[in-house]
Amino acid sequence: MPVAAIYVYWKGNITARFFIFGWLVFLSFALVYYLKLYGIIESSTFSEYAIQIGTLAEAFIFSIALADMLNVMRIQRNKMQQELLKSEQVLQTTIKNQNRLLEETVVEKTQALQNETQALKETTNKLQEADTLKNKLFSIIAHDLRSPLNTLTGLLELTRLESNLSAEDLKKLLAQLDQNVKNNIDLLENLLTWSSIQLNQDKILVQKELFPLLGLVEKILALNLPKAQHKDIQIQLDIPPDLMIKADKQLMDLILRNLLQNAIKFSPKQTTIAIRATSLENNRVEIQIEDQGVGITPEKLPHIFDLDIDKSTRGTALEGGSGLGLFLVHESVLAQGGGIRVISRPNKGTQFILTI
Repeated sequence: MPVAAIYVYWKGNITARFFIFGWLVFLSFALVYYLKLYGIIESSTFSEYAIQIGTLAEAFIFSIALADMLNVMRIQRNKMQQELLKSEQVLQTTIKNQNRLLEETVVEKTQALQNETQALKETTNKLQEADTLKNKLFSIIAHDLRSPLNTLTGLLELTRLESNLSAEDLKKLLAQLDQNVKNNIDLLENLLTWSSIQLNQDKILVQKELFPLLGLVEKILALNLPKAQHKDIQIQLDIPPDLMIKADKQLMDLILRNLLQNAIKFSPKQTTIAIRATSLENNRVEIQIEDQGVGITPEKLPHIFDLDIDKSTRGTALEGGSGLGLFLVHESVLAQGGGIRVISRPNKGTQFILTI
């Protein structure tokens, strides 16, 4: 046993020191007893009971060893519990992190999928819109452009066949021919502008320059004066000759031409159209075009600038239209950094106010 205890202690078990010490104490008391037994030392109560005393001492030391071993086991158990608790905490933390990463990955993948789905929907919608616009363009070409051309052809044929036309009748026919040609030119210009917007991905190219506004308005008025005279409409100009405007001249031509034609179209006979312009701060110009026409209902007013080719409203003399004019006006004003608003009441006229 002592040899085994020494071996275990040498292996690192510190509790074995109590067993070694206990055996040394027992052997020491046993040595006293045997020395007394062989007469080497004198007999006494201590030497007589040395074996019993040594056994008790050994038992006491062994009990201390047992208590120490139990204490070591308790410490080891607590240490193991703490390590298990730490391991469990680490495991829980790892699981939480993995769950969080998994959730983030799922959210990212879901968001990416939603973005791709949304992009696909937008692309599909754009393709559908492009297809719809293409069909509408063909509809305009087939109807609004072909009808005036057919009328023009008919008038030319009538002129050719009726050789005995009076000068007055010939003058009326030529006026109708001239008006049809101008209508076709206006429609073609709107179509070309609209097509240019589509080709440039809904963007209007702007090239600003400084020019007198009155000169441009007078040019547009001269081209549209026959339409106004046909309905006995008076046009009043209130534009200072020295008023300069910095804008895209081609776009301003389109804007003012469409607004003036719109005013003439929806004005009854013997009414007045007023065109006014004033200079504002920061080199801006305000232009007003006001008529005494049929006006716009409150329901239609918020949608006045929408592109709605299918629902073009006829004028007071049953004039037709393509539904492109006011849409192009609105887009052209915004492209130049300007603004436009409308004031209108049914049967009280309409006023377009734009700033450039």
